[in-house]
Amino acid sequence: MNGTPGGRPKERNIKVGKYQPSLSASYFKKEAESSPLIEVSLPALSGPDQGKPWVGILRKLTEVGYY
Repeated sequence: MNGTPGGRPKERNIKVGKYQPSLSASYFKKEAESSPLIEVSLPALSGPDQGKPWVGILRKLTEVGYY
């Protein structure tokens, strides 16, 4: 039970942050300012697990043009 012995819910302090207005639709229609490619390294691709089947799936997913 998540409450007091009488069955009433416990009082919780709720923190309210500063109000932030919603983003407009035009915000989402902006062109991206960065390259569409994201460069990261995956240690599994070159580490001791590189021969395992699940790493092969990761390798396929990281190919450019996969979607």
